[in-house]
Amino acid sequence: MSKYKPFFITRARLAERLAMEGIEVTPCQNIYDPQKPAWKCKLTRQAAEIIRDDYMEIGKSLPEVVLEALGQ
Repeated sequence: MSKYKPFFITRARLAERLAMEGIEVTPCQNIYDPQKPAWKCKLTRQAAEIIRDDYMEIGKSLPEVVLEALGQ
């Protein structure tokens, strides 16, 4: 069992950014809107840092699970 929690992504730009940095991003069912795409990744420290930067750029608060992965 992996020590990393999964992180659910609904924004294509974030999924692409993670993939471009070498984070494995897997398509999955969008639980909020099944007609739209979604992805998931393992929430490693590197992934959490990329997610943090992306969320800062759009002015959104980080989810608690990302803060935990960053040790905050």
